[in-house]
Amino acid sequence: MRLFEWDSSLEINIEQIDDQHRQLFQIVNDYFLAMKEAKAYRNLSNTVSTLIDYAQRHFSVEEELFVKHSYVHTEEHLRQHADFLEKIESYRAMLDGDLARVEGKSITVEVWEFMKGWLINHIKVEDMKYRNDFIRTGAMAEITGN
Repeated sequence: MRLFEWDSSLEINIEQIDDQHRQLFQIVNDYFLAMKEAKAYRNLSNTVSTLIDYAQRHFSVEEELFVKHSYVHTEEHLRQHADFLEKIESYRAMLDGDLARVEGKSITVEVWEFMKGWLINHIKVEDMKYRNDFIRTGAMAEITGN
């Protein structure tokens, strides 16, 4: 069972980025399945490590495009990337410290809510801002070769 399905409304139209976003959907859906099967806490350390690896690779690709094409909101977007990594790293530290609860919530629920919010808000809102800017400035044609 998949909770989040990829559809064309999420496409940035940069193949590498869309492929990476699909990977994030898979990570989130795998975590959801683990939650349904009551295996989320046992798999949480692996999920957090996977998210960190994913984010570092994905953010690097986006950030390179931002610099190359003078994206007007680069600073704001980079701050969001840094905030994401900081939050995920804090989950790793909690797990290393064997903390099972965050502000009264199970850490598995806290991570789920964070990932779900990021998936929905970041791609549909923040990433669409650079997509639209790249279209407006002509950078998209240069990036995609179309």
